[in-house]
Amino acid sequence: MQRIWQILLHKGIIVALATAIPLLSMHAETVADSVGDVRVSLVELSGQPRVYAAYGHVSVRLEYPAGGLDFIASYEMDTSLGEIIKFFLGSVNAGWSVVPTALYMEQWQSRGRSMITHELNLTDSEKRRLWRQLDKGAAEGYVHPYDYMHNMCSTMAIKAVDRALDKGSQLEWNNLRHEVQGTSREAFLYSSRHHRWAGFFWQTFLGIEGDRNATTMENLSPELLLEAIPKANIRSRDGEERPLIVATQEVLPARGDATHVLDSPSPTMFFTVVLLVVIAFTLLEMKYRNRLLRLTGKVVDGVLIAVHLLLSLFFTYYVLFSHLVGSLWSWYVVPFNIIVPWLVALLLWRSHRRMVVGIYTAVVVVFFMLTPFIPQVDLPHQLFLAIFLVRLLKTSFAKTFERAE
Repeated sequence: MQRIWQILLHKGIIVALATAIPLLSMHAETVADSVGDVRVSLVELSGQPRVYAAYGHVSVRLEYPAGGLDFIASYEMDTSLGEIIKFFLGSVNAGWSVVPTALYMEQWQSRGRSMITHELNLTDSEKRRLWRQLDKGAAEGYVHPYDYMHNMCSTMAIKAVDRALDKGSQLEWNNLRHEVQGTSREAFLYSSRHHRWAGFFWQTFLGIEGDRNATTMENLSPELLLEAIPKANIRSRDGEERPLIVATQEVLPARGDATHVLDSPSPTMFFTVVLLVVIAFTLLEMKYRNRLLRLTGKVVDGVLIAVHLLLSLFFTYYVLFSHLVGSLWSWYVVPFNIIVPWLVALLLWRSHRRMVVGIYTAVVVVFFMLTPFIPQVDLPHQLFLAIFLVRLLKTSFAKTFERAE
């Protein structure tokens, strides 16, 4: 989720980073010989008021005090502009990177984000196995197609721990929330309850694939994972149980001004206000029909048409051509699709204007009526769509109202 390399490069410490992975590999055998002194922890990094960082981040800390080794292994993708574009193309890769813990802490402390470590209760052989596994992953680099639904930072961290367990041992999850055991969308919506604008953004892209049941590990977002691990156990082959976590420590406190600010106003409140303003303006325009109101109405319609065209082009590409996970089918392609530019072109011929607008308005009305039965279209998206619907209805029935008067 967080591109550590990019941030550290801006600090001018490329030499330290370039030597991080070789250093980790060089000491792998030494660590294996003295693994009893090794500590392995899950690291919880608090969220940030940005769409891609709102949910926090989970990584793995590897400590070998006797050898002077202390690293963070983080599963992530690059968040540069080019890689974000590749993300929507469905062609971006992710992988493990290794950063010295001191440098990792320095970067996030300057941003006011808290850092909490949860020490794992692993056997010596499990620690050795996990260390080598992460070392190998870091050496491979960014070679795995990024799958934000099933292989996010938290799920990859706990999957790495699960793969490192001794033969016959397994993780046992106790008293999990029902959202963790349901669909990807249910887990996602729960995790988004405090990040509503980020949730609005991701809900827009999560198509019908999000309504399929996922495994427990795939649904463990950073928040859900960190809520579950204190109650989790490791059961060995002979039936003995031990807690997954043995100690929790706050390494960095959160700074007050780094708390989430993505929810003021919420998407529901924002689009409600915009919708009410559009309704009020439309009623005034239809009642008085003076030159200023008509000119303003054309400006409003022009802005909505421009937004509509951009969304139509995007969702048509997203559904038909993108390989991004979750893009198999998006319901938003019904009101926003490539047909719309052709419809707008037809509007240039005034003889077809009312017919085209009327047909499209009917499609949007039917779609709007079905939204309570479509999990992807929640209340904020219904309000957003209603803004377009109000202006469509006004255009479709303007002549009727004029005759009635």
